[in-house]
Amino acid sequence: MASTARGTALLLLIVSVTLIVAATTMPWSTYYVGHSHWAKVEWVPFSQRVRPVDFLLNILLFLPFGYSASAFLGRDCSFLGRDRSFLDRDRSFLGRDRSPSGPSPRPRDTREGASATMDAAEMDASARDASEMDASEGDAAEMDASERDAAEMDASERRPYLIVGGAILLSTAVELFQVYSHGRLPTTTDVMSNALGAFLGARWAAARTGR
Repeated sequence: MASTARGTALLLLIVSVTLIVAATTMPWSTYYVGHSHWAKVEWVPFSQRVRPVDFLLNILLFLPFGYSASAFLGRDCSFLGRDRSFLDRDRSFLGRDRSPSGPSPRPRDTREGASATMDAAEMDASARDASEMDASEGDAAEMDASERDAAEMDASERRPYLIVGGAILLSTAVELFQVYSHGRLPTTTDVMSNALGAFLGARWAAARTGR
């Protein structure tokens, strides 16, 4: 079920990227001219008049990108690639009583009784050492689980910013293409609005999935 949802998210991400590239660069035969127009670039955001409709459309264009990317990365950003199923193992051995059970054999004489008493003491000491070792291993396993949970939480908190970084790279590549075209105005305002759309999409996905 999880793999199916992740595959669907990947498909939506690919479709989203394709639509972004198509909407901002095509038709190439009309816009692409092969020489640059750096003088047309708006380097300072909002330094020119911004049409609210264009700003909103840029946000909506990257909203599916942020949503699908967040759904694809999942809880732990998936690049960790670790199988954490061993966390569910039964650790009941921590509570096992290693002490010898059953009645102690009755010594036939004083020497045999003393020897049996020493053997029983050695067995009790060994059982205590084994129990302490198991408890230490259990504490270490719990600490490792806590550290992994903290790492997953940090990854979940970083996920929107990773997605925004990807959106900025994609948007910058599109604006760079528009430098070599007619009829397109490359602006940093578009990059910011696209990044905002990706961020809102990522937060939307996180709110829906609760992750």
